[in-house]
Parts: sequence; structure tokens; C-alpha cells
Amino acid sequence: MNCEPHTGNVVYNLSLTDLTEQRRLVWYSPENDVKMCVVKGKDEESCQNYIRVLVSLGPGRLLVCGTNSFRPFCREYSVQRDSYHMEREKSGQAVCPYDPEHNSTAVYA
Repeated sequence: MNCEPHTGNVVYNLSLTDLTEQRRLVWYSPENDVKMCVVKGKDEESCQNYIRVLVSLGPGRLLVCGTNSFRPFCREYSVQRDSYHMEREKSGQAVCPYDPEHNSTAVYA
């Protein structure tokens, strides 16, 4: 069994000097959202949480939004030395696309 997370569920923080991974933020869609997405006719691959918005909210703070199984959701994170701490969640409607095939990504680093 492959223990690596699906790449759609991950934000990688890479070193600017050698592109090695410094840390990662893994955010899966809740199991119930994935099940509902599949019931509505989408395949499990499309029902992942594809990260489409990554915006700095100021020093040490990030807004991250994902497709979340065709039910967009956003989280605000504080950036710790070696990890991310989720501060709050909110709907991502009108902020993030619901379809991972929609060619829209926002990044502000």
C-alpha cells in the first residue's frame, strides 16, 4: 500500500536554494464529502481536495483553499517553525473553484 498522500491533497514548501522539501501541509477532504461526491457521479480521483488558492495573509499566516470533493473550503493557517497550525475554516464558495479541472489557481507567496 502506498502511504504517500495524493498530490492534490498537499501543499509542499520547498527550499529556494536546492528545491528540497522543507515541510508539507496535507489536507484531505472529509470521508463523507468524498462519498457524497462519488454518489453524485464523480470518480474518486476527482473527489480529492485539490489546492487551488494559496495566499499570504501576513507574516506567518496563510489562506489555503481547495476543491474539497466539489465543495470548496478554505482554511487559515499559522506557520510554525516545522509545521502548520489550522486556525479557522470557512466555505470556499466564490473563492475557490469546485471542479479540479477548472483551470484556476491563485498563489501569492
